[in-house]
Amino acid sequence: MRSGLSRACSAGKNRGDQSQGRREVIIPASEQRIRETFLELTDTLVDRFDREEFLGMLASRAAEFLEVTAAAVIATGETATVELAVGSSEAARLTALLQVRYSEGPGIEAFDRGAPVTCSDLADAPERWATFAPTAREFDYSAAHAFPMRLREQKVGALLAFDNRPGELTASMTELGGALATAATLGLLHHRALRGQAATAEQLKGTLSSKIRIEQAKGVLAERMQTTVDDAFATLRERARQQNLMLLDAAEAVLSDEIEPPDQR
Repeated sequence: MRSGLSRACSAGKNRGDQSQGRREVIIPASEQRIRETFLELTDTLVDRFDREEFLGMLASRAAEFLEVTAAAVIATGETATVELAVGSSEAARLTALLQVRYSEGPGIEAFDRGAPVTCSDLADAPERWATFAPTAREFDYSAAHAFPMRLREQKVGALLAFDNRPGELTASMTELGGALATAATLGLLHHRALRGQAATAEQLKGTLSSKIRIEQAKGVLAERMQTTVDDAFATLRERARQQNLMLLDAAEAVLSDEIEPPDQR
């Protein structure tokens, strides 16, 4: 029985100096393309932001820059639970989705721990990956690496890299993978914050508009009934209760002459 991660699989540290079949090289992707990618990942202030398209771009660029067979992203939805998987290929997406479904694998562990997780040889994967590892190998993946997408206590997902060659990522590739995950995290959180601000502003606008219409209805009733605004408001509330209406709907009915003032005789 193996406990914890096997020697081929580790978490929270880099082992670029023990690469199997790899050597430290200059990243082949152009610096200009990498810079453009980081700008795209952090600029989420577009009118029609599509989260799945954004995550798909992240996965495709990660596969390209890290020189791996494929990459994928698992991400949270409206809650803090991981529920979405996007990949640079269908096999990568399915392999990532498997981790979400069975709550096991490097991506889930990177998400939970907030630290990178790497398995340089899935043939020697820990036994707790009993579902993930065999399926990943069926897709011809021999190694898997995961980077957390997290900012302090806020977790949004994990970036995964799959390779059909066993071995560690080089130190520079590991650093780049972590940087891509961080940039995407910042972009997603920024968009989430702006969306929240917009929703709050819209709610405040709606609340203010409702108050104005109710005040107008109170004034109309007070004039029609030749009474005080307080008495008019009491009448408005009573009519809303009697007709099973929201107060705003009752106010709109008054303003459109659908509710007549009570008989003052």
